[in-house]
Amino acid sequence: MMMAVNATKDVLFGGFFALTLALLNEIQERPSRGLALKIAACGALAVMLRNNMAYAALVWLALLTLGLRKAEKSAALAMLLALTVGLCGNTALKRATRAESGDMSEMLSWPIQQLARARLYDEERLTDAEKEAILDAADKGGCVIIGRCASSLLRDRKNVLSVFIHADEADRVARIASRNRLDEPQARARMRKTDRMRRRYFDFYADTQWGDPESYDVMLSSSYYGVDGCVEMICKSLQMKGNSHE
Repeated sequence: MMMAVNATKDVLFGGFFALTLALLNEIQERPSRGLALKIAACGALAVMLRNNMAYAALVWLALLTLGLRKAEKSAALAMLLALTVGLCGNTALKRATRAESGDMSEMLSWPIQQLARARLYDEERLTDAEKEAILDAADKGGCVIIGRCASSLLRDRKNVLSVFIHADEADRVARIASRNRLDEPQARARMRKTDRMRRRYFDFYADTQWGDPESYDVMLSSSYYGVDGCVEMICKSLQMKGNSHE
């Protein structure tokens, strides 16, 4: 399916690219608003199908503006409009799908070129390996597994305690800023991006919801308990859960 979608994308891009070139040639012979709009539409679709079309358009505009005759001006303005519409369209679609660079949402959004990334398959294979590793570790005995949807994967096991640790936004921002040497806006942006990526990953691969109280046995605030307090509460919770199954 991946190869079929990628091939279809290439065919569509080739068609829109060829049509754009033909229209550009025509508008230099008889400039008109109708031709300019057609160029803008075809060029924008070509840009949305391939990012490198945008780079080619910028180089072409730079060369075209050296003449600046009336015909060249019409063609340049039409292509500039195509470039603007295409880039704005990509940005709008990425925001609508809340896509981050390289994550699942971006791969499924435009440019469709993202679908060709083999990373989609790599992540699926990696997840299968992680599932096997998590199940194997749980079968062998006591262990601590951080993340990787383990709370969902092991939710039916009575000897498992799933914990979600959260904190106030101000504390999280300060911790990220200190650990990564970032200023507050950068740290806040990284926090929100990481949260979005974790939520999407969890919601895609798990049967439960990330951060939902019903998905965990215990939810603790490190802002309230502190790190040592959270450790103490987890130990007590483990002891209580162990006693309840004796």
